[in-house]
This record gives sequence, structure tokens and C-alpha cells, in this order.
Amino acid sequence: MRNWIGVWLVLLVACENEPPAPVQSGSQFFPVVVGLFWTYAVEQTVTTPTGVSSAQFEIRLRVTDSLLNAEGGYSYRVELARRNQPQGPWINEGSGLIRKNSLEAVQQENGVSYVKLGFPLFEGRSWNGNALNAKEAEEYKVVSFNEPFETSTGLSFPRTLRVNQAELDDRIVFRDLRHEVYAENVGLVTREVTQLEYYTDPPRLGKEIVKQGLVEKMALIGFGRE
Repeated sequence: MRNWIGVWLVLLVACENEPPAPVQSGSQFFPVVVGLFWTYAVEQTVTTPTGVSSAQFEIRLRVTDSLLNAEGGYSYRVELARRNQPQGPWINEGSGLIRKNSLEAVQQENGVSYVKLGFPLFEGRSWNGNALNAKEAEEYKVVSFNEPFETSTGLSFPRTLRVNQAELDDRIVFRDLRHEVYAENVGLVTREVTQLEYYTDPPRLGKEIVKQGLVEKMALIGFGRE
């Protein structure tokens, strides 16, 4: 009996002296190293006062280089390419920078920096997605965390988070719904954007007749490291 008591005391002391398990910040949902790439299928509908146009195409993001930044960390160059047919040639459409530190993950889109994720991540976490640009403040909010998710292209992921970037569901003047889903150790797996401006003149007010706007759905179809 005494021997067993001794063993339990040793185990108890050992457990008490063990360092606590590290708490992940959520940065694993935004991996970035040179060589990573992501390919997405895109469905896009653009409305203007003169008509409506729809398109389906693919885009590819590739992390091609890294450079030291002013924070003492690294920024990564991401090249964007597009092709209109699944087997067609990729056409370069420019590049941008992404970076990640202990507080946030930042990505450039058309030369504008957005705080895509704010760390640590958990359900209900929110931050200003426009904190690093001149646009009006927008609350980005994690509305689900560590949940399974399947994209419209049939890819399944056991642990994902969803960030709502805009939730203005006004069908009278302007509708703005935007969200992104990130998968653990993968990154962005889907993005949906609905931004519609409606006619508000008396004959068309409240009839949801779109004057101009964008509806876009983007879903991951392939990813990896070169």
C-alpha cells in the first residue's frame, strides 16, 4: 500500500510541475510560408445600370517570396493569376503582400490592407477589419469556431472558423453581406460577397430591383506547397 501511495505522490508532484499546455492563438487558420498555393473556383455576377453580366473562372494565389518588414518579421509576396477555363493558361493579374504577427493577419487586396484575422481567435471575437486603411471602420466577427465545414466544391474540413465582415441585409437601399471561412492549417476556403444597390425611386422603391452591385462566390478547389 505504501508503495502505491508513493507512486501516486510522485505522479501528483510531476503533474503539478508540468508546464501548462500551450494555448493556440488561432494563427494556424492563416498559414503562410513561401511555396504555398491555393486555387479557387469563382462565380461572379456584376450588375450595372446598363445590364447584368455573369462569369465563372478560377483564380490562384501563390506565395512566392518573403522579405523583412518594419516590425522585424516577414511579409510575403502573393501572386494572383486567373484563368477562364479549367485547363486554360494562367494569366498574371498582379501581386500583393500578406503578413502575420501575434496580434493579426493582414492581407492586401487591390493595394488596400485589411486585417483578416485578429488573434487570439475564439467565437465572438471581433476587430476592425479596416484598422490599417483609410476606410470607415468595419467590425469583423468570428461567428463560429472549430466547426466542420464542406465547401460548395466538395472539400471537407474538420476545424474551421467563419468571419462575418458585413451583415447589412437591407433590401430597400443597399445590401451588404460578406463572410469568409478559414480551415485549420489550410487558410481561406470560401468567400461570399453580396453588395447590391437598389433603385429607390417611387415606382421601384421596395421591389428589390438592383441598380448596380456584385454577387461573388469563391470556393477552394486545390491547395498545397510547391
